[in-house]
Amino acid sequence: MASREEIKRVIKDIRNRRNKWVLSRRPKNMATLANLAIQETLALDIIYNKTSWQDFISGQKQMTTQDPFQEISGCSD
Repeated sequence: MASREEIKRVIKDIRNRRNKWVLSRRPKNMATLANLAIQETLALDIIYNKTSWQDFISGQKQMTTQDPFQEISGCSD
C-alpha cells in the first residue's frame, strides 16, 4: 500500500502536467460536453481543481449541496 506522501507526490505530478491533458474524442465524452454545454478546457479545469488527496479511511467527505453536479463543478443556478 502506498503511503500518504507517495500518493500526494503522484497527484502533484499529475497536476503539474495539466498543460498536456486532452480529452479523448470518444462519442460519449463529446456528448457529455455538449449536454453540459461546456468546453473541454472547462471540463479539464474542473478535474484539475477537484484532483486532490482525500482521506476516505477516516470517513467520506460530506456533500455540502443537494445537487451532485453543483458539488463537482462548483456551478450554481
